[in-house]
Amino acid sequence: MIIDTVEISNLGLWENIFLKFDKGINIIQGENGAGKTTLLALLYSLFRDSGIIKFTNENQEAYVCMNLQNYKEKLVLKKVYKKGQSGYFVSSFSDIKKIARMDEEKVFIFSGEFLDYDCQLNAKMVKNAVKLLKNVDMEGHFSLAYEGLYMSQGQQSIIRILNMLYLIPSNSILLLDAPFAKVDLKVRNDLIEVMKRLKDMQIILTTSVIEEVEANAICLIRACKNIISTRPQFDYKKIFNNNMKQLMSGQEKNEEERQAYEKLRVKADNKEGR
Repeated sequence: MIIDTVEISNLGLWENIFLKFDKGINIIQGENGAGKTTLLALLYSLFRDSGIIKFTNENQEAYVCMNLQNYKEKLVLKKVYKKGQSGYFVSSFSDIKKIARMDEEKVFIFSGEFLDYDCQLNAKMVKNAVKLLKNVDMEGHFSLAYEGLYMSQGQQSIIRILNMLYLIPSNSILLLDAPFAKVDLKVRNDLIEVMKRLKDMQIILTTSVIEEVEANAICLIRACKNIISTRPQFDYKKIFNNNMKQLMSGQEKNEEERQAYEKLRVKADNKEGR
């Protein structure tokens, strides 16, 4: 499943914009306040009909329309906002059936701000990072070793990002908000190269660093001051914190089970030794 195009109309920050996304990595560039994070939240909200986005526009109808390629099927998701209410617009019964078949559990959204706080670094994460680099033939680009508290913030961020990419299931859509805040430019470019080599994943990420990159780049312009007050509202922590906890909790559970089994095995070996 991949996002093909997105059209946004009258939604506070933007009067009318049309975005085209590639199958691989897409980089949304722009200065602070341009709406990069809001755009990711809007995309995510189309897959989760739970009132994630709050928007009030009394004067005219606003909408977000997304064209998806879901395996061999084409699907249009359109969400309309009017007078504080929102709902999906469906053109036919066949579209309802397509939406029901859509695997929303393969849409993930993470924030670089919470990446360091949602999970404690451990040796398993380093192993996952090394496996990922081996899979994409980039082992020589990073020096990874688990050194506990002696690791720099930059090193820890690299391992967490690579571990996250390793855990994401294939054929997923990954939305990343400012994942490179704690790494230097060289590491940033190397991580982008890792992402480009993940052929079975669509990645849409944001950055405030505006430069030429070998990827589909979308540049957002800061909105006018008179419409900032009407921008879509959402709970940042609730949206960007949830996915990471779910993903990492599964890994932590597996690690706890492995450690419990190891303790039982050692206990049994000691008993036999007696």
